[in-house]
Amino acid sequence: MRRFEFVLRKVYRQNGVRIFLMFFAFMLPTHSWRVFVELLVFSGLLPRDIAHGDEETTLQFPITRWQLFLYEFLSGAIPLFVSGMFTLALRNGNWWYFEELGKSFLSMPYVYSLCVLSSRYLKSHFIFPLVFIVLDSIFCKTAWLYVSPVCQGSFVSAIVSLGVFTLTALIYSEVRLFKGVEG
Repeated sequence: MRRFEFVLRKVYRQNGVRIFLMFFAFMLPTHSWRVFVELLVFSGLLPRDIAHGDEETTLQFPITRWQLFLYEFLSGAIPLFVSGMFTLALRNGNWWYFEELGKSFLSMPYVYSLCVLSSRYLKSHFIFPLVFIVLDSIFCKTAWLYVSPVCQGSFVSAIVSLGVFTLTALIYSEVRLFKGVEG
């Protein structure tokens, strides 16, 4: 628990005001708005540290890469989750809103993964994920809806979102899946 507490303190000292504002912005009812809020929150966490070279400073402490990846995600997802549950309680448990909120929660891992991958390989923690999300939203008017990790049109899209998150965690933590000759 000490490592998670360390990451929470770091995140909330750096981004406390932004996360507080996004807590209230996440309460607005449209799914596309909530995905944009997720992008604003997650692009300011680990992806910002990667883009600015601050990630290595955090890794000097006794924390592994996969723990940093997971804890930074949780430190952004927990306030959004609480905000969503608070809004659901204010709406007296409206089932339509519960479904829309579930779609937003399932798109969080994908948005975070996009931010981490683009900051690591494309050197942009906001612009490229925004382009991917906009393109994904445009294609959601076709059959892409059923596999879209942003629009969450089916069970398959939830699996795609979680699969991308898992794959990104493995890539970020530099896990070697295959042992081979290193050159």
